[in-house]
Amino acid sequence: MSDKVEKDGGGRAFPGIVIESPGNFAYAMGGMSLRDWFAGMAMQGILSGMPVCTWEPKEKSKEMTESIAKIACVQADALIEELKK
Repeated sequence: MSDKVEKDGGGRAFPGIVIESPGNFAYAMGGMSLRDWFAGMAMQGILSGMPVCTWEPKEKSKEMTESIAKIACVQADALIEELKK
């Protein structure tokens, strides 16, 4: 798999399992996409700036966590698009 930024998640951040076959051919299976990595890093930053006391009651926490996840993915997609330039 290429390290080049690809449309489907930006390529791989980590190779996962590397399998070598006869003839010096190696390929990666699994691993984490750059989009996954970037979104996780964005989410970590977002959550680190939130005081614990701002968390809503359980019935509202689902909305909040979904919003944070969406924002993190938007940031990841923006970074991948910028890297394509």
